[in-house]
Amino acid sequence: MRFWMDDGMCVGIPFFSVAGCLFHPNEQALSIALHGRSIIIVGPKTEAFFDAFCKQRATQIRADGVDIVSVRFILDGMPAEQSAQAQEAVVPDPREE
Repeated sequence: MRFWMDDGMCVGIPFFSVAGCLFHPNEQALSIALHGRSIIIVGPKTEAFFDAFCKQRATQIRADGVDIVSVRFILDGMPAEQSAQAQEAVVPDPREE
């Protein structure tokens, strides 16, 4: 699976490297947890991508600014401020619901 990031970098991940996924319907966001990193995908077509991804039919994704707004790669060792800003954009705080 290839993930084209917002900054133009491409990350290739084999399906067996995925530790888990979390889809946020209200935020139209998907977090794909890998060992030591995460990929965050945001946009109206994220659920369709997630469906294809779960069936191992998705081979790559790239943000187009419309259907897929953003694809980001976050390292677990990323400075806390950067990681918090990246997560805050897509992960709702359950205490605020």
